[in-house]
Amino acid sequence: MPTSARTPYVVGAATLACVLLAIPILESTFAAAPHTSSVVIFSLVTLVVMLVGGVWLMRAGDIHAEPATVFSWRPLVYIAVLASAWAMVIAETPHATYFLFALIGISQWLLPERTGAFVTLGLTVFTIVGQVFHHGASTGTIVGPLLIAVLMLAFMHMYRAMRFEALQKNAVIAELRDAQGQLVESEREKARITEREHLGRDLHDTTAQSLSSVILRLGLAEEALDSGESAGALEHVRSASDATSEALSELRSAITHLTPKGSGPTRLEAALVRVAETARSRAVSNRRGTTPVIECRVAPDLPELDMTTATSLVRIVQSSLANALDHAHASRIEVRACAEDGEVHIDIEDDGRGFDVDEALLGPRSDSGGYGLGFVVQRSRELGGNAAIIAAPGEGTLISVTIPVSQAPSGPPVSPVSPD
Repeated sequence: MPTSARTPYVVGAATLACVLLAIPILESTFAAAPHTSSVVIFSLVTLVVMLVGGVWLMRAGDIHAEPATVFSWRPLVYIAVLASAWAMVIAETPHATYFLFALIGISQWLLPERTGAFVTLGLTVFTIVGQVFHHGASTGTIVGPLLIAVLMLAFMHMYRAMRFEALQKNAVIAELRDAQGQLVESEREKARITEREHLGRDLHDTTAQSLSSVILRLGLAEEALDSGESAGALEHVRSASDATSEALSELRSAITHLTPKGSGPTRLEAALVRVAETARSRAVSNRRGTTPVIECRVAPDLPELDMTTATSLVRIVQSSLANALDHAHASRIEVRACAEDGEVHIDIEDDGRGFDVDEALLGPRSDSGGYGLGFVVQRSRELGGNAAIIAAPGEGTLISVTIPVSQAPSGPPVSPVSPD
């Protein structure tokens, strides 16, 4: 421990020793006792031994900012030499007993509690014997040292107990702070993971779908070229170019605006209609030469929703439409939305080739995708609702989403959320 941290304890002990050694000096001086010079000399010798020994222990590292818990031989030697010097003062005056306060305090501080108790007992007996031998037996020479010993033992025991309790509390506080720091870091990591998931879902429902459309159109253009239909191939290439531009715009929007703008109430009807129109523009003719029919039936009484809820519902519809167009090869897709009993219901139904729901949700994802249905279910749960997916191979698909909502308060005009 640094010397500066131990200095107050050494100074305090030296001050107490000076005060206690001054008592027999003053008593002898005022009483004009013949042994006054001897008392002064022996008291000064005791003080010098105490200070020199204190410096020695300080340099050896045996003086700490709290009572000792580990035994060391140096303090024991120091106390023995100090008691020997003090014995000369006892031989000259009965008032030397007061220094027992300092001597017991030093013993209790420099030695472990049990060792200090034995040393305290020895110093007390040593003092009583010295007083009785040099000054005769009396109540003061016996009861005084015993009372000093009992008081100092009780005081140091209580001090050690309070010190131990304080250290325990500090340890608990340190553990709590460490746990709090870990919790904060865990929450930050959770927020980062959640943000990545949100961004991944948005990219899947926007940019990834546009790029999927690009791949599909380029494939159709290749087929048209193989068939010698250059005009059709050119049309598919132009459509792929438009879809690429749209994907680039969506990607820039995702980078610039990781969260939707605004937080006020939002109309859902226009956003769903626009999603359907965008899907129609992306739809291409199937192998039978027909273009999928996409219908959007939205009830006019849909409540105003907050931006987060509206955006999530739009993404659910986008993802479902993309799955129906790109994977189900549906010829007819219908989007229905209505509100009833404080809930919004959205259905996306197609007559495509269907699939095995359990395998799609629980089976391993391929490198080409497989995230759309899982995102639909996850978004619905985050909104406090649920998503039912009804499908079977060759029998089409119905995705039904239900979420609880509350009517937004009336206010200034609101604008629909953008599906891009």
